[in-house]
Amino acid sequence: MKTDRYRSQYLKWHRGYEKRAQTELLNVFKSWAYGFKPMGQPNQYANQMDSQFKDEDLFKAFANIYQNIGIRHGARMFNHLNPRQKKNFQFDMFKEAWQRYLAIYLQQNLLQSILGIRSNYIEWLSNVIIAEAQKGTFGGVPDSSTVATWLQEQVRRRDFYRWQALRIARTESTAASNLAGMKSAENTGIAMDKVWVSAHDARTRRQPEDWYDHWRMDGIQISSGETFKMVSTKGTQDELMYPGDPKGHPANIINCRCTLVYRPKKKDGRYVRR
Repeated sequence: MKTDRYRSQYLKWHRGYEKRAQTELLNVFKSWAYGFKPMGQPNQYANQMDSQFKDEDLFKAFANIYQNIGIRHGARMFNHLNPRQKKNFQFDMFKEAWQRYLAIYLQQNLLQSILGIRSNYIEWLSNVIIAEAQKGTFGGVPDSSTVATWLQEQVRRRDFYRWQALRIARTESTAASNLAGMKSAENTGIAMDKVWVSAHDARTRRQPEDWYDHWRMDGIQISSGETFKMVSTKGTQDELMYPGDPKGHPANIINCRCTLVYRPKKKDGRYVRR
């Protein structure tokens, strides 16, 4: 598939990925807030939330996001291989390998990020309640049942933590799909080059407005085992295996929608085996 055509196709896929991921995340955020049992004064709620909001809930949501996006994107990568490449790609083996890989990957690479997302949510929700208390929403002395009822009403609102969840979903959809794409390329058994494909629209990062320049990254080709080296306007350097790689600086990966295409290496007209 031509790069421009793949770019357009991937962005359509990505919108579906991020919508599903956003739903998965909002289910957790809303269930936490809906079931919150406040006691005492609003300035005490953050500690109570920390006790009541289980990080296992969010970790499970991330596991579901990566599992579902990975399998779906791996299947789509398989469908776009040419017949000779497909002979070397065992999709069932890819699915099994992906599931085993994720169990370790999430613990080693995303645990701290997940804990940070939970912490940010607790801070946000606590501050929202405190602000409402200061406005007198709950009366002179906030009653715990009144606060809980008000919070349950907020959860039913369509905009409840919607945009924050979308930002996380978009970022993780990019990471999950590109990680799965990398693993599916490895599964072919063929040596590959990878090519950075930027979204190339008004939202694409460009220097000097942004720290990193994803517009200029478009079309850069390196060996699949190498990292993309990107220098920021602050003089720091990121080395990413793929767009959305969690090893990157937040300014480089948050809301990124870039992807990769893979090109098999050939020698004397024959594919080079890995």
